[in-house]
Amino acid sequence: MNKVQELHSDYLVCDVITKSEHSSTYSVIDLVKRTDSQVLKVNQDLGAHSNEKQVYNQIAKQPTNSITSKLIDEFTYQGKPCLLLERLGKPLSQDLDGAILSPVEVSKLALKLVGLLECFHTTGFVLNDLKLDNISTCADGSLRLNNFGLSSRFQTDSGHHLPSETVFFAGSPELASCHALCQQRTSRRDDLNSLFYLLVKLSCSSFPFSSRNANESAECYRKRMRLEKSSMSLRVICDLKSLRWLTEFADEVSSY
Repeated sequence: MNKVQELHSDYLVCDVITKSEHSSTYSVIDLVKRTDSQVLKVNQDLGAHSNEKQVYNQIAKQPTNSITSKLIDEFTYQGKPCLLLERLGKPLSQDLDGAILSPVEVSKLALKLVGLLECFHTTGFVLNDLKLDNISTCADGSLRLNNFGLSSRFQTDSGHHLPSETVFFAGSPELASCHALCQQRTSRRDDLNSLFYLLVKLSCSSFPFSSRNANESAECYRKRMRLEKSSMSLRVICDLKSLRWLTEFADEVSSY
């Protein structure tokens, strides 16, 4: 465990829970309530912090929150803006630990994730980075999203869809839609497309695309993934991986 550091009079920041090049999450002790049910999320990028703050503010307007944890407070820690959040369960990547799931197990998971995305999209945002690390399990078996740093708006507060435009790509190329890889503004269909790729990986532990080469730059990898995915429909992927039970979902995503 890392050395405990004082945040301010009410909290102590303890060990690192997760750490990436984009953000870090720390466990926190509330000195007033004497609880450790909070985490501190520190984004290295100010844009990602702004995205997360906007999403949490939109979620706070919802009648109920079945999407993520509650935003408790925000302040500066080690010179970075951060969010104090209710603690969720383990990331789904740790829960599954690389296991290959049966069609029944993947179907049950798919239903939960479709419902979770549907709730999230009511905020007017799309996730843009649906992967196992960004999904947490709760004690009651429900799932929650835990990372909105790459999220973006697809519609205004009044419900009008934003026009198409070229944007900067940031995410996981192997899970991103071809449309996102073409650096176009994303919509709900792109999140569903990512869900399809995720279900494929959970069903057979691999993607039908070639892996990133050791010396391949991120930009070259994105372009290659765009070319590979543009030449392979979701239905074809189902056939290649013998996932016929996924064809109906593939067709629904393609025609969404």
